[in-house]
Amino acid sequence: MTSKTAQENIRVLVLDDELDVGNVTVNAVSDFGYQTIQCCDSKSAFLAIQKEKIHILILDIDLKESKNGVELIPEFRALNKDIVILMLTGEYDIKVAIRSMREGVFDYILKPFDFDYLEQRLAQAVKGIHSSELSKIYFSTIVHDLRNPIQNIALANDLLKQMVYFKTDEKYQKVIRRSIQSVMEINKMVANILNLEKHSANEFETTMAEFHIHSAVEEALSIFERVAIIEEEKVKVQFDLARDLHARNDKQVFQHVLFNLVANAIRFSSSKELVWVSVVQDKNFFKISVKNKGSFIKKEDRELIFDKFFQLEKNTYATMNFGLGLSFCKIAVSCMGGEIWVESDEEKNETTFWFTITL
Repeated sequence: MTSKTAQENIRVLVLDDELDVGNVTVNAVSDFGYQTIQCCDSKSAFLAIQKEKIHILILDIDLKESKNGVELIPEFRALNKDIVILMLTGEYDIKVAIRSMREGVFDYILKPFDFDYLEQRLAQAVKGIHSSELSKIYFSTIVHDLRNPIQNIALANDLLKQMVYFKTDEKYQKVIRRSIQSVMEINKMVANILNLEKHSANEFETTMAEFHIHSAVEEALSIFERVAIIEEEKVKVQFDLARDLHARNDKQVFQHVLFNLVANAIRFSSSKELVWVSVVQDKNFFKISVKNKGSFIKKEDRELIFDKFFQLEKNTYATMNFGLGLSFCKIAVSCMGGEIWVESDEEKNETTFWFTITL
């Protein structure tokens, strides 16, 4: 049995197109101590989930709509990936039951259901919800706490960099370069994890403000100068627009996207090849490209590459997965009103990532 406080904080939506049956279910769930919302069709259920946080969905399979309850599950998941679903049905069908479980349904309950059993299953669902929420809090706390020691290491690296700047021994320079690159990668991963976590919780927002596009690009790329130490500059920037142009968008998110793309390009380019960053104006958009040589992405992989942890085959763009960076970039660019895509030329052995943001 869950505590009264735990029950009161849980919202349960009951979707059943038979009003009398739905009333019985809602009254029972309310008596158990939960907040309840009743819907008689999928359209009103979608609106309810968009409007407020729904923790548990009690869904009738046998809806008299173009889609049954099981077929609607992906649409509910798209609105709230963490929603716990309990299916109700008047007839047992082993195929439907198996499909429901494959869709991640918490339970499959036959009507008329036993109220004690329904209460027990709801209590189990609530335990899972609270356990998941605690795990997320714990995970986010760890990621946040990583930032301070990472910054301390970064400061120590900067100090060491100054100490070995005038040394000609390449091994000293190489050690510091690798250390700085590692800290930069960890910082990028931490930021990507936090941003994707915000997006999952519907808390990722962009703040629109005017900023100078030249300065924003140069600031975002300045961090790569720290890695160079004595070696030649690795990133070249080409502007094809007036220097006084401004964008009205989220500067920090824009810079984070650019940083991710350039970091990947440097990592996967041929050792002595430059990474080219280009910024042009295209009607009501700024169009930014990041190009590197030494990599090729097959056509069939160019959409999948933006999925979390996507990994390409060996001997293509990389022999390791891309982590969360490109997945974050796709979400962030969409939030800025733009698009992101990739082009790749096998003959030239080069890859270019493009993205746009509104002016």
